Amino acid sequence: MILSIQAVHGIGPSTVIILAENGIKTVEDLAAKTPLQLATIKTFSEIRATQVIKDAKALLQNSLSPSSLLPSSEVAEPIKSLVPEIIDEVLVNKVDMKASKKADMKVNKKADMKASNKSDKKVSKKADMKANKKADMKANKKADKKVSKKADKKVSKKADKKVSKKADKKTSKRLNKISNNKVKSK
Repeated sequence: MILSIQAVHGIGPSTVIILAENGIKTVEDLAAKTPLQLATIKTFSEIRATQVIKDAKALLQNSLSPSSLLPSSEVAEPIKSLVPEIIDEVLVNKVDMKASKKADMKVNKKADMKASNKSDKKVSKKADMKANKKADMKANKKADKKVSKKADKKVSKKADKKVSKKADKKTSKRLNKISNNKVKSK
């Protein structure tokens, strides 16, 4: 005899659907699972899985006594009447969840874009500051080079003038000596 899985303590209409989606349709299927296997299914923790399996096994043992046997039609009828309502409810919940997820994704996307724009602005600002600093340093180096060249030219001109004056003096002294010597020898 097949027992309704809903007869297990802690298994309601929505859990019946979740279990059915995972291939567990009877109390026997449920009792055959391990707590770790059941814990991988949505809404089941390992503790809940252990308890539900324990209850399913107890129900199976109790159902084997002749006094507890019920015709399958009596057990199946309540489920048949609940299934259309539950399916509609589950479908509506799934649609609502999808819409909610889409809305959450849009909100998250907007928030991510704002954060990204802020960080982009910060990065851009830093990059601009760095570029400006580099440009200023280049301009300063050019200006320093120009000033340095001008100073070098001035110093060079002064040095050349001094050397030139000294050379002119020496030359003129030599010429004077030579001319004086020529005049004396005549």
